[in-house]
Amino acid sequence: MNDLELAKIYWGQFNKRRDLQWKVNLSFWGVIALVIGFCVTEGVNKSVAESESLRYLSHGLIFLTYTYWRIGLERANSIDKKRALQHMDKLLSDNFVYKKIRKPIPLWAPTGQIAMTIILLSISLVVTGISK
Repeated sequence: MNDLELAKIYWGQFNKRRDLQWKVNLSFWGVIALVIGFCVTEGVNKSVAESESLRYLSHGLIFLTYTYWRIGLERANSIDKKRALQHMDKLLSDNFVYKKIRKPIPLWAPTGQIAMTIILLSISLVVTGISK
């Protein structure tokens, strides 16, 4: 395979994974929002609301699972992006304009996703502590 085909393959993997990442994040946030909505409208069983250790443990496990998934995802994205850029650089090593205008992918997207997850989990933790 030549460098152009390899670069396309790696960028394709990177883009597919990023699309899946957004779908999983939106689904995850939707489930947390449903839990929050249920807790606000229906209330929480008093024994669950009073069991702080259970609430903290469950939310901590959810956050750790999410973080573990995100770390693996970011590592795989980093590898594919690095390989794609290496092959593109081989192809375009003589093209000064390409090197000048190429910009890194901003970090606001992954940071925003992690921030949204932390905010929703925090709201969920507070809301599950309120009993009716």
